[in-house]
Amino acid sequence: MQAHQIEVSTAPGLNRDLEQGWVARRAFYERELAAGGAIIRARRDGQLVGYCAVSVQRGLDDTFEADGIATIITLSVTAQERGQGIGSMLLEAAGDFARTVPASVLALEVMPGNDRAASLYRSRGFEPVEVRMHRQL
Repeated sequence: MQAHQIEVSTAPGLNRDLEQGWVARRAFYERELAAGGAIIRARRDGQLVGYCAVSVQRGLDDTFEADGIATIITLSVTAQERGQGIGSMLLEAAGDFARTVPASVLALEVMPGNDRAASLYRSRGFEPVEVRMHRQL
């Protein structure tokens, strides 16, 4: 996933150290799972072909009319499986999980330049509501 982000994203300052990136991401997943999040896996013929990680914010939000927000913090599909509906199935499964939390909003972020993912998200009803900005220090 990180290699794909580096390949397609136009965002500045991406971590290009794949090993270091995975160590940080795994620790992030562990914290989010401990707080009630989920990892949803997609398999074909017993092989992992994609996954998404979902974090949970319970209760009312300070900005949006929402009673709980589930955020897809990662959605990744193997290169050979892209375009085969795996991403859509993972989005649907994340929505199913969010409803059990319960959460009234399912959110995600997409890197600039990852046009294929952004197109998938728009086709599944997601729309921009905020722009996240970074500045290197």
